[in-house]
Amino acid sequence: MWTMMGISEGLGPPVAMVLLEVIYSGMFILSKMALVDGLSIRVFVVYRQAVATLVLAPAAYFSSSCSLTWKSFWWIFLSAFVGATMNQNLALEGLYLASASVTCATSNLIPAITFVLSYFVGLEKLDFRSPRSYGKIIGTVVCITGAMVMDFLRGSKLLNAATASPILVGPVGERDWIVGCVCMIAYVFCWPIWLILQVPIIKCHPNHISASAWTCAFSVLQSAVVALVIDRDSRAWILKPNIELAACIYTGVFATGVAFFVQSWSISIKGPAYSAMFNPLSTVIVTIIESLFLQEALYIGRYNTVLKFMQLKLELQQANKVGRAVCFRAVWLVELL
Repeated sequence: MWTMMGISEGLGPPVAMVLLEVIYSGMFILSKMALVDGLSIRVFVVYRQAVATLVLAPAAYFSSSCSLTWKSFWWIFLSAFVGATMNQNLALEGLYLASASVTCATSNLIPAITFVLSYFVGLEKLDFRSPRSYGKIIGTVVCITGAMVMDFLRGSKLLNAATASPILVGPVGERDWIVGCVCMIAYVFCWPIWLILQVPIIKCHPNHISASAWTCAFSVLQSAVVALVIDRDSRAWILKPNIELAACIYTGVFATGVAFFVQSWSISIKGPAYSAMFNPLSTVIVTIIESLFLQEALYIGRYNTVLKFMQLKLELQQANKVGRAVCFRAVWLVELL
């Protein structure tokens, strides 16, 4: 496939992951615009999961070689509730109350939290006599602390201090900002839990595409119940034929359907750590687009954090290669202030 496009096989995975981060960047910005336009968060989740189900269902039907047992049913149902229903509602709430770039940057906590939770459930081992283990621990602490500083201590404005884009203006109060950050912190705990739940799911239902399709389908039902309980106004279910409809289709088709294929293919070749290494790229893309084209205020803390997250990721990768502890560069936290 990549040879036909003039790209060597060795460049295939990095090109695919860069394109995936571009897709995620578009997802964050389109979602923010749709929410500001008036689209209900709960209804948005229902429609997005419904579109994703329609995308994955045909592939799951033709590739499925195992039936859904009661055991796999309950595991997938729980996975859908944590990883799709709760996860997306919290992420969109945080996106609406904070900003798209903060949502991207906070998502960089997911590898660190996944590592911590995996250790406590016995999926990750630590040898305290190994410098590599100390590198993982230090990198995790610095990663979590850096994201917290970015969320709660924005610093002074660097760009667009007196302007705001009308298509991105939601709640702007400090209280709304804090609530949005809390939602994002809850979100980054839901996603690692979902990742860990995939271990028992794969054991009882080894077809990954089928499990993903069932997850989306169950999430449609769960999210619909949440939406019907919270959003009593029937008019909330009517999509405007503008950015709202575009956001539902884009996030369902590309940010779920295409993204699932790209992630699975890349992980099968390079492994999950390789895919996670590209996470900061969407933060950079969204921050640049918001600041230059959508007049979103750029804070000094956010600017420094983008650079330091990239630096931290590179240091973590280097630590894994040479078996050394991550360099003690916690001094970058001071620069955020």
